Amino acid sequence: MKKIPPVMNSQTLLDFVLHRAAKVSTTDSKPYFKKRNTAVKKMQTISDSLISKINNTIKSFPTFENLDPFKKEIIDIRFSIDRIRKSLGMVGGTVRAIRSISGSTIRSLNHSKTPEEISRHFNSGIGRLSSLIDKLNNYLEFLEEVRRTLNRTPTIDFDVFTVVVAGYPNVGKSALVGALSTASPEVAQYPFTTHEVTIGHLVRDQGWAKKNIQIVDTPGILDRPPVKHNDYEKAAFSAMKNLAHCILFVMDISEFCGYTVEEQESLLESVKGEYRDIPLILALSKVDIPGYNFQEYAENNKNEEGDEWFRFSSVSGHGIEDLKQLLFERESKFSAV
Repeated sequence: MKKIPPVMNSQTLLDFVLHRAAKVSTTDSKPYFKKRNTAVKKMQTISDSLISKINNTIKSFPTFENLDPFKKEIIDIRFSIDRIRKSLGMVGGTVRAIRSISGSTIRSLNHSKTPEEISRHFNSGIGRLSSLIDKLNNYLEFLEEVRRTLNRTPTIDFDVFTVVVAGYPNVGKSALVGALSTASPEVAQYPFTTHEVTIGHLVRDQGWAKKNIQIVDTPGILDRPPVKHNDYEKAAFSAMKNLAHCILFVMDISEFCGYTVEEQESLLESVKGEYRDIPLILALSKVDIPGYNFQEYAENNKNEEGDEWFRFSSVSGHGIEDLKQLLFERESKFSAV
């Protein structure tokens, strides 16, 4: 997606067009005609510049129907696509009014009989246009916020094997994504929520080929009905639904995360039920914390397919290389399909 140019607020937009109009002049030798024709030319310049800026702003925003499902859904969560469309519509809807005001002002200028009349009609036209643009300020500032967010959005390659990391808050998901991700491409945040959706990459050179796995870190989710999900949880579930070729579910049985094992197990069952067609990898975090029998838990809680829980520590690095190897094995199966 192309970068969207900055959206000016009302005052900046008016300053821009008035500055451009200030440079306008005519070559008439008679003072009356020079004043009148200069005023007409300035009004036309202001009108044309406003309409050009507004139309360019409207055209620079993407057609939301053509966005990938994840980006579209996450934008709707963050901003509401209906609100974006309304704002674009309100801004674009002023073009007709600008033409009407400038047209009536120019007609009045052409019928003016004195320099005083010229000044009065010109200033009146400027005032009406300024009032019109001032009313757009909230819409323009909102669109600028949307623009900044869209421009910071990292690119997701839907042809690349993608692992979505999920679990309760503070179980160690972000640290794991950081430990798995290679230095290049850099980890990039998806700036739609306060608790970011983060995209990392696990890259392995294999001589003539390079394997790349996208790793998506999601905000923590709680085990509760969808109607109670906050925007952060909606973003996490959207990532699982729209991006995941595999879900890496992380649990912290030390309960240092602030949530009980039973709460985390209940969430795991909900994720299994909701995304039963997406392969699942189970992982226990923080295994460097003494006093907890991580191995016993892993052996006693295999899933229905008999898959073992991976045990890792992002601090000590325990289990990280084994987990990388598993992800590359899953990527190879994905690529072979």
